[in-house]
Amino acid sequence: MGPYQKLTIITIVTATVSAIAVATSLLWKSSTEVAGQTRKRLTPAGRLLFGIALIGLFAAVASELIRVSIRNNERLQAQAAAAQKQALLEQEARWRTEMKDMLGHAQSDIGKNLYNTIMGFQDSQNQFNHTQAEIITSKQSVLDSNLRHTNEIVLAGQPLTSLSLHWQFASPNAALWQEMSNGQDAIRENDESVQGSSPRVPYEVMEYQSALLPLVSRVANFGGHLQVKGAAEANYANETIVVLIPLDESQNAILSFGYIANETSWYKDQGEPPLSAGFPTRLDPGARDGNSTPRVSTNLAAKPDRGMSNYAINWTLDSATLWNAIDRKNTEVRPTAKLPTILKVAIFYDVSVLPFQKNNFGLPYADLWGHNTAINREVAIGQDLKNSAITIEVNGFRETRYSYVLKKMYKLRVIDEYDDDIDTNCTVLEFEAA
Repeated sequence: MGPYQKLTIITIVTATVSAIAVATSLLWKSSTEVAGQTRKRLTPAGRLLFGIALIGLFAAVASELIRVSIRNNERLQAQAAAAQKQALLEQEARWRTEMKDMLGHAQSDIGKNLYNTIMGFQDSQNQFNHTQAEIITSKQSVLDSNLRHTNEIVLAGQPLTSLSLHWQFASPNAALWQEMSNGQDAIRENDESVQGSSPRVPYEVMEYQSALLPLVSRVANFGGHLQVKGAAEANYANETIVVLIPLDESQNAILSFGYIANETSWYKDQGEPPLSAGFPTRLDPGARDGNSTPRVSTNLAAKPDRGMSNYAINWTLDSATLWNAIDRKNTEVRPTAKLPTILKVAIFYDVSVLPFQKNNFGLPYADLWGHNTAINREVAIGQDLKNSAITIEVNGFRETRYSYVLKKMYKLRVIDEYDDDIDTNCTVLEFEAA
């Protein structure tokens, strides 16, 4: 039974008892006086009313106690409800926080997984593309290698019929600048001396002596102490300068040009074959005929100490000129269109004796091509021959073009088969295929 039901019953009982007490007090006398005493004596009805009063008192006390209990219970229930509500709110707040953290972590993990997936896909795609590029490059390299190999096979069996040579470099060398400037002055003065239709000195001879020979002589002397010549001395008429270029790996076919002074002797004077067409007939009447000679082009800086000047030697040899400009050790072996991997250029200067059979640069009497490297003195290339390169096009096809870059330069000690020095100076430049 609940507190409220108990309170209701006690209230009804109290009201009933009160009604009985009122009715009894109206119907019966509750006390009588005792003779000779001040107190009264209860009648049976009085005793009944006294009992009813006690019952009413106990019922009122019980009712109040029940009411207090009910209030306490309600207060406790309210507190419990408030505590429960607060606990629920705190739990909800914790749940929201935990859910937020969980969702944040989940979002972060999903983002990381998505990023990793995308990056993994990109890496896979990049790796795939890189692999494809490597495969394509490898295939292209194989094709290029096979094409080069095929070209080499074709060139090895194809006779050399024509050749175009281009040698260029840049240099800040002030002495070279001055030499070439003096040469240009001499060439210009000769051009202005034309009487009728002929200049004082033939054009090709003047350019040969005032531009080509000074240029190669200065290149051969880089690292030395060659004095600068004045314009009046720029003809190099008394100085032997010879440039030799082997056109095959065995150094059998030798392309040559330059000038040989009358005072120069040969190591072996045997026979009188015509000299290479690289030595113009106007300079040496005994030379073979050629339709072209090496030409020099320059782009000089404004001043000798104002930066780089550009120099180039160009020589285009048709079939007749090429045939007459080459000397061969073995005349039965014809040169092919396959040029050597390392192209060597030997420049002889300050010559008393040329270490060859007379007029034949294919028959040397010295180790000229660097087999005995221990006796050679290497020369630092430095800035004097910056970006020096040679391009050679053979047989008139651009596809058969060779490109070389300068890698090494040394002074060659020229000795004969008895290890005796031959009275000449020689500088060798080694170019490697690019």
